Amino acid sequence: MDKTTKTTFYILLISGSLAILVYCFNEGISGNDFWWHIKTGEWICQNKHVPSKDIFSWYGMAHDFDWVAHEWLAEVIFWLLYHGGGKGGIFLFSLGTAMLMVLLLIWRIRQYFLNNCIVTVFYICLFCVLTSLFFYGRPHIFSFFLLYGELYCLYEFAEGHGWCLNLIPVLACLWSNLHGGSSNLSYILLLVFLVCGVREWHIGRLYSVKWSRRQLLHLLAVLILTVCAIGINPAGYKMLFYPYECMADPVAMQIISEWAAPDAKNIGGLVLYFLPILLVSFGILFGEQKVRLRDAAMMLLFLFLFFRSARFIVLFYIAAAFWAFPYGVPCRLKNIERTLEKVLVSGAEVVLLVMICMSIRNCLGTWTQGEMITNTLEKQVIEFVKEDAPSRLYNDYNYGGDLIFESIPVFIDGRADVYAQDNLLAESTSLLLLQTAGPGGLDVEALIEQYGFDAFLIEVGRPLYSYLASHEERYETLLVTEETAYFRKK
Repeated sequence: MDKTTKTTFYILLISGSLAILVYCFNEGISGNDFWWHIKTGEWICQNKHVPSKDIFSWYGMAHDFDWVAHEWLAEVIFWLLYHGGGKGGIFLFSLGTAMLMVLLLIWRIRQYFLNNCIVTVFYICLFCVLTSLFFYGRPHIFSFFLLYGELYCLYEFAEGHGWCLNLIPVLACLWSNLHGGSSNLSYILLLVFLVCGVREWHIGRLYSVKWSRRQLLHLLAVLILTVCAIGINPAGYKMLFYPYECMADPVAMQIISEWAAPDAKNIGGLVLYFLPILLVSFGILFGEQKVRLRDAAMMLLFLFLFFRSARFIVLFYIAAAFWAFPYGVPCRLKNIERTLEKVLVSGAEVVLLVMICMSIRNCLGTWTQGEMITNTLEKQVIEFVKEDAPSRLYNDYNYGGDLIFESIPVFIDGRADVYAQDNLLAESTSLLLLQTAGPGGLDVEALIEQYGFDAFLIEVGRPLYSYLASHEERYETLLVTEETAYFRKK
């Protein structure tokens, strides 16, 4: 393939990626589980320390609940961005980080992606669509870049650049403060690399190259330093076990949709999740080229994480840039020589430029309307609850973040791990859905009396909404909108 064709392909790929990104972001970004992060960052900046006890739930504060604020540094960064630039600052940060990650992935696979342009285009374009679902005001954005950084260091080490490995403990320290809930990956990845080079062997297409004694000692030393570095955070060495405790909570895994396993019956999931996995894994699974053990192990690790929870699909995409593309099945482009081909390519570039301009215009319209970040609760509902000022509010799980941002004490919110204490998350869910796992059934009134709720803010359509609305002698309906209902106990 000549240089002109290569350059043209790069330009089209980058232009197409930018067009998809801006289009997917032009209606703003999600505010899901975002607003309480902003409030936490504000609290830390005002109080000059990281909380170790609950500061938002009236029940949690009354019972002195412990809170591992494992994302404190990301929350401070988000607060500073929001304080300086408002919703627009968070939006630009989210879009900018998505663009940066796409460029990093293109750069990483630059030496391979012309071998199979079809897979490359699908992989990059689908990732661009996926960014609108995951690149918004949440601390996991930082985990994406830390994962990329560590994989880069590991694969550079495998190519003989040992100095890169020394950066991993620094990345691990940042990880445990920016998004400690996934910081265990920092030492898991190191351990996988170390184990995959302990012996030299081959079975069929799978083979392993043994590390030298010096390389093994280097990996082992960095692994120990990485484990130690994770402990450098306000929660200390709790962070080594914290991710496993969260993933082991069956109630949280059940009620939090983003923690759920992927659904192959969903068309969107098939296209965004399963199709790219098949495309990038095909060469390793079915090709003729020999496969390095560490690449196969990485593929299996990130497949396991993805099938455990669909939210790990972004980690799979990022990791695949390091282990999948050397095994791609060849499918090369031919040189662009004919006049018609050149006209079609020029036309495609013009179309992409027009798409980018139109999407930017739509973004500006969304910006002008102040809708860059979504809210779960309507403004009128927030104002009504503030004016009524309940002291022991029961709120829907999804409403916690918006209430916290407005300085309204909540019963429960998106910090699911906090509410594992006193079985609060399970009982709150049982009340909301009028379900119980126990054989004795659910006594709704007994549960309400147990916590002394004086008001209820829930989604219309929840089983609890129907219960409260049908018991007018006990509960007064003060406000009902299209999506939300507010009740007062008489």
